[in-house]
Amino acid sequence: MKLLIICSLLLSAIVLSNAVCNRNVIKYHGEDVVVWFCIRSKDVAADMARAPKDVKVVVVAYSDVGVLKNDVMTPVADNVRVLSIVHSNMMDMEDDALKGMVNLKRLVVSHNKLKKVKAAWFKDAVNVRMVDFSDNEVEVVEDDVAELWKNVEMMHMSGNDVKCVSVDFMNHMTKLKHVDMEMNPWHMRCFKDLMVWMKEKELISEKFGKLVNSKMMVQVDVCVKEMKKDDKVDDVVVDKCVMDFLDKMMVDKEVDVVV
Repeated sequence: MKLLIICSLLLSAIVLSNAVCNRNVIKYHGEDVVVWFCIRSKDVAADMARAPKDVKVVVVAYSDVGVLKNDVMTPVADNVRVLSIVHSNMMDMEDDALKGMVNLKRLVVSHNKLKKVKAAWFKDAVNVRMVDFSDNEVEVVEDDVAELWKNVEMMHMSGNDVKCVSVDFMNHMTKLKHVDMEMNPWHMRCFKDLMVWMKEKELISEKFGKLVNSKMMVQVDVCVKEMKKDDKVDDVVVDKCVMDFLDKMMVDKEVDVVV
């Protein structure tokens, strides 16, 4: 966390100075860490090709990445521990974009336009411990990603368009210590299952833990039970059923659903 704070401060300084690429050395746990910042890059591939050979942290920001091609990160793949590509209009990454990044520990690709998290990206990056996909347009996280995120301790997925991440998916992430998936348009049934799981794993605050036994969550079960009478559970219909219940509570002035 301290390393990311230092990188953020350096990022701010470079943005203000209008620099394109800059090599910095920071102290982390008593060691010199070489950081390569590229701001407003016009050619990320060329900037990575001229990066210091001993670089450990790569930051690309306020650039126009579009699609991260397979060979762009190859010159730095062996040594990089932290890769941050933020505010760079990145819409996708080719399957081998992270190829060779066996030492990658933190991947930060927040504030972009990614719509899917693909398992192919993590074929080599299996040692990653923190992933940050917050503030993208992610709708789908492929099921096979879970198998490759077994070492992930922190997952940030807030501010996307995710409707469901299954408990089966989360169960693969046995080292998980922190989860942030707020501000997503969840299906209520999936949201409830996820909240119960997170409470059992002690991954949510006491405040959010109260939601598990709230009137809203109880109503999710009621709506699902009603639908099972017809041997079909449609998440969209369940969502409407729950929202109708909440609307009625508002009309009846029972506004405190966390009881």
